[in-house]
Amino acid sequence: MLNLTEARMKYFGTSDKREINELLHKWVYEVEDRHWSEYFSPSFSRDGPIMPDETNPEAHWDENSKVHYHYVAENLPHPLPTIPQIEALHGTEAMLPKTGYQMLYKVFDVFVVKIGRLGDLLTEAENMLYLEKNCKIRIPKIYAVFSHRGGAPAGVLGPDNDQTQRRTLPTFHYLVMEFIEGTHCDRETWKKLPETTRTTILRKTGEQLRHLRSVPPPSPTYYGRIYGQPWHSYVRLVHYGKINSQWGPFETYKDFIGAVYDASEYASSIQAFATEDYDGGLLAFLSSFKEIMSRANGWEPVLTHLDLHEENIIFTGEGEDTEVVVIDWTALGWMPKFVEAASLLNMYFFSTGDCLWECTKDEIPPYLDTVVYFNKFLNMTCNDIS
Repeated sequence: MLNLTEARMKYFGTSDKREINELLHKWVYEVEDRHWSEYFSPSFSRDGPIMPDETNPEAHWDENSKVHYHYVAENLPHPLPTIPQIEALHGTEAMLPKTGYQMLYKVFDVFVVKIGRLGDLLTEAENMLYLEKNCKIRIPKIYAVFSHRGGAPAGVLGPDNDQTQRRTLPTFHYLVMEFIEGTHCDRETWKKLPETTRTTILRKTGEQLRHLRSVPPPSPTYYGRIYGQPWHSYVRLVHYGKINSQWGPFETYKDFIGAVYDASEYASSIQAFATEDYDGGLLAFLSSFKEIMSRANGWEPVLTHLDLHEENIIFTGEGEDTEVVVIDWTALGWMPKFVEAASLLNMYFFSTGDCLWECTKDEIPPYLDTVVYFNKFLNMTCNDIS
């Protein structure tokens, strides 16, 4: 394995800390200067991979509203909201809690509109449309996906609605989904739930994950996104370097594990700025990883959510009548069986033995040792699993 100086040279071409910081800053902001959709711009064929917009029968341009519709479902429960209607909701009770850098609005009591500048919102939409067609898992129904430049969903124009300033605004992407009248499983809510409701949530979350894992990969050793696509920077498990770089798909387990190692070595070389070499514990994990994982059980690829924390589970009802809906599908892809279980070890919602067992009991027993080691390796090397 490489020492710390050699690792920095491998990933940055320099071991100087100041130069590395400048590179990291540049790799982020050189992307900010361009439209994110140049890097992440799937279009939405229900029957195959990415298609150019001009050949996609489900995409069209509305000349009046200047909206590019990537996808519109049949049988809408209500006419789709317009850009001005969405903008008017800023600062009202229709605003829902943000998910990171994205905005959420409840519209007409039937839609949730998720809005963001980054192309990962389009990736999430593409993933959800794939699941609608290929999996029994319960997710919010998608009604529309569109993009628009010149809108101000974050209220940045203020009350004057400056049209000159509007022309300088970036492209925003809009994901219109079914509004589900339910409750997120946040920590405080979970603590207050009766035992019967908790038990049902755990059981039905496990059922949903089993539906997900039942979707076969394109080949027995395929590790990647749907339609043969790579992962982008939001899946940091296998990502390093420039934020607009892509990784995978991987056609062998060895290649996948090699990518995880590189991403972890990269993350470690940044986090170890205060030292001149790795500490003993980190050395032990980096030097053992490839050998241990080469003989690990649970290497078979299964469709994986990868970000299943409590806020991404919505429940409705109570007791035995409780139903579960899983949200936030940006990172979806085929990964080894042990990866989802390893990610759950970091989540508060899954920190109890009952929860972890219910959600992974069909997968975890033969390779619990791999799950624990893999989770510890990622924590030691500062590699974010999701």
